[in-house]
Amino acid sequence: MGLFTPCDIDAHRQRHRLQIRLLAACVTCMAWSNSVKANQANTLHLDSVGNTTREFRQFNSVEITGSSIISASVKEALPIQVVSRQDIERSGATALPELLQSLSIMSNFQELGSVAGTILGGPEAAAIHGMQKGTLVLLNGRRLPVYGSQTIAGERAIVDLNMLPLSAVEKIEILTDGASSRYGSDAIAGVVNVITRSSQTGLSIAADAIRPRGGDAKSQGLSLSWGKGKFETDGFSLQAHLSVQQQDALMASTRPNAGNSAIPVTVEGKTLYALSSLEVNGAPATLRNADGSYQPYAGAVNGRCPAGWYTLGLHVGTYGQCHQNTQSMLSIYPKTDKTQFFTQGEMALTADHALFGELLIGQAKQVIHNNAARDYSQILDDGTTAYARTTVLGPLIQDYSSNNHRITVGAKGRIGGWDYVSSAYHGEHLVERSYLSGLTGAAKPEDVLTKDELLQDPSTYAATTLAKFANRHRPHFWLDTGISRLRAIEAIASKTLAELANGPLQLGVGTSFYQDSIHYRSYSEKDRPPFAGRRTVGELHGELALPLTENSNLTTSLRHDQYSDFGGVTTGKVGTKWKPRPDWLFRGSAGTGFRAPTLAQMGHVASPFIISDDPLTGKQVTVNVQGNPNLQPETSMQASVGVRWEPSRRFSLGADFWQVKIKNTFGLRPTDQLLSSPLREQFLRTEPNGELILDSANTNLGASQKQGIDYDLLWRVPTDLGRILLALKGTYILQSKTQPLKELPFESDLAQYTFASGAYTPRHNMRLTGSLENGGWSTSATVNYLSGNTETVDLDDTSGGALTAVSGVARKIPGYWTLDLGGRWKVNRQVTLIAGLVNAMDSNPPLRLNTSGILMGVDTRYASSYGRTLKLRLEAKF
Repeated sequence: MGLFTPCDIDAHRQRHRLQIRLLAACVTCMAWSNSVKANQANTLHLDSVGNTTREFRQFNSVEITGSSIISASVKEALPIQVVSRQDIERSGATALPELLQSLSIMSNFQELGSVAGTILGGPEAAAIHGMQKGTLVLLNGRRLPVYGSQTIAGERAIVDLNMLPLSAVEKIEILTDGASSRYGSDAIAGVVNVITRSSQTGLSIAADAIRPRGGDAKSQGLSLSWGKGKFETDGFSLQAHLSVQQQDALMASTRPNAGNSAIPVTVEGKTLYALSSLEVNGAPATLRNADGSYQPYAGAVNGRCPAGWYTLGLHVGTYGQCHQNTQSMLSIYPKTDKTQFFTQGEMALTADHALFGELLIGQAKQVIHNNAARDYSQILDDGTTAYARTTVLGPLIQDYSSNNHRITVGAKGRIGGWDYVSSAYHGEHLVERSYLSGLTGAAKPEDVLTKDELLQDPSTYAATTLAKFANRHRPHFWLDTGISRLRAIEAIASKTLAELANGPLQLGVGTSFYQDSIHYRSYSEKDRPPFAGRRTVGELHGELALPLTENSNLTTSLRHDQYSDFGGVTTGKVGTKWKPRPDWLFRGSAGTGFRAPTLAQMGHVASPFIISDDPLTGKQVTVNVQGNPNLQPETSMQASVGVRWEPSRRFSLGADFWQVKIKNTFGLRPTDQLLSSPLREQFLRTEPNGELILDSANTNLGASQKQGIDYDLLWRVPTDLGRILLALKGTYILQSKTQPLKELPFESDLAQYTFASGAYTPRHNMRLTGSLENGGWSTSATVNYLSGNTETVDLDDTSGGALTAVSGVARKIPGYWTLDLGGRWKVNRQVTLIAGLVNAMDSNPPLRLNTSGILMGVDTRYASSYGRTLKLRLEAKF
């Protein structure tokens, strides 16, 4: 398949609009069809016995996340964490990303704040045990297309959680031991399976209002849910869910630690500075003489820098160094708009067979302030250089618009003693990026500013000067478009082969065939070359559950994948459970995994990515990122051991030890290590114009290892005031280390930030919730805790009148606690009021100087920057 053209993009948009226009008609047709089938069901499938009727219980076999056997009996043998519908309502979450990313099992995921902190934009993702790349996200057990905008650098082949109205979710099952034989050997970290509601009765409307501290980043939302029929009794069901959400941006200037480009840090009684996003360029322009010295800044008044600028203790009159604070003009969280629609229907064909269908459509838009203005320089006739900014054009604002959809049809039932589920589905995710304002093109000779104009305050520009900027302004400038597609057919079936003395011998088998494809094109084929890729995978898998004794069993599974680009791969898994007493359960599993590189990482393309400093020469180096068709897959081994104690229905306690070892990890070599390596000359070259180019291809790096313990406690106590519930869930990491390169030793990021990973792994992540429920009302309090870390930073000393580097300063970042309060009141059968106070103590996140994005001081992956936030929700049912 060739690269797509602008006509293809327009066609995709027309298809997406057509889907929305036809949606109402589809729902009407389904309702009519199901009504007819329901009448047929009353005639064909309901046997009258006196005044009772037989329900459709033959369809009550349960699919379990991670297993090919359609039976609830295998569930307790797997380390599965379940977020129920009741848990969702207690959480106060209004969107799927918010819900999943609040779980203690998740860390180091890309979320809304880290999206705003990059020039690439991106999805909101899930990351079991901090392994975002190995977390497989499913909807009703089926794969979803990955984020549409893929890049050669890094890895973005992850599912965007902005896909589904939260009102449509019945529960979420999270399998934490990875490499599922059913879903794919690439689920190295585990599986997040979002399961939608089986039925919805009547019409429900919910309105949300969210108000963070200071009135910034206000958010509001509206959701509608409608349904008719209950499949188990009526032989049909139809439901539809619509969600619309809007959130304003949160700017860095409104939050402590976020709005400064120069942060003072006290080290051994001395004030040093952490510097980021500082600009000597300005409007008026900064002038530098031919010998490299600066002239006094033209915008200074009486030797003082303008408001919002820094002197940093430097002598303005001598050095001319006024530094503009540009970080205050950036966004911590972007302005977002989301519209999500999901509809689902089922109807019984006979007493043993049924059809089902799903349609998912979503639109999301993120507006990000990621630069205060564009820099430019101009050499003047007198030999001086003017460093200026396009302040008059306003900040650089980027728009990230995504459209996604997935349509699924399938059948389920029982034939010849086999329970089966089969389906076919098609999904697409399109992302289009553009500049909304602030972007400038190259100046034409007639648009070059004079020296007098360059030294003017922009507020005093004449119409002729403004016209010069207007000629260079390119608002709504398209940057690039990417599309990912997923087409698949699959089927699973299971059967009890025999009733043995110690229990049933069960077999599950399945097969699937899916095709992934990506397409990318940009405004500049030189800087961002277009690429496309396609991969097909066919697989067979089988699972056998064998009772060993009356209290124990063994489960074994095998999976064979046939990749179009890697050939055949076989992986396996074995698990066991043992219940010596009714209140004790022991379980364990071990398996192997296989994960292929992304299609973008394997492309025959190269692109200049970043500018770095050469540690040996001090010169700037352009890093030229390259795809690598010879990139090899990762292989992994996973193991887990768990124990649970449930002496009564009111109390349970459990813990699961897990371990993941990955070989042949792939990605980009760390730039600083390449430049410092004895092999640097193999990668570094000099262009005829003297520019240094570092060719950095995706490659197989080394290995990584993680291990930890997931634990939980649940205690229910009935009292005269109501039922008291105490729930504790946490993850304690014992080991987290990687090899940046095969020839280098392992490097730990456990409780310490590393530049190779751009992150740290929290040692302890915990949530403790207490609630009191009584009839129509309930209250709750949740304590959230994330352990701290250390970081090593480079600071600057300005006490001598010049910037002097101070390298390798160690800092300790404390752990972070927050308290959330909530309440729920069911006024009557139709109306419910919900209120919550997130971060009730208004705790500010600790200062972080090492971060992965463009903001210094905050990293929203580890602590929210919203501050104390009031959440209100009104629900009405009709």
